[in-house]
Amino acid sequence: MGSQLSAEAAEAFKKGFDGLVKSVTKTLKSPDQVPHPQTGLTKSNIADVRRVWESIRGDRGALVSTVFMK
Repeated sequence: MGSQLSAEAAEAFKKGFDGLVKSVTKTLKSPDQVPHPQTGLTKSNIADVRRVWESIRGDRGALVSTVFMK
């Protein structure tokens, strides 16, 4: 806006824009927390699923089956 923008208006715009940036930043997630678009699982969820399947394939399925039986 050039010379039409008063110092008061410029300060108000700066404060408003800073507030907008802060609020958007609070809602952003780290890449590890963003769910996969097809599965809906985060990286930590996928790691948990892999660990369970490794336990089942490693013949440690008795513990898993007793959990599901309860």
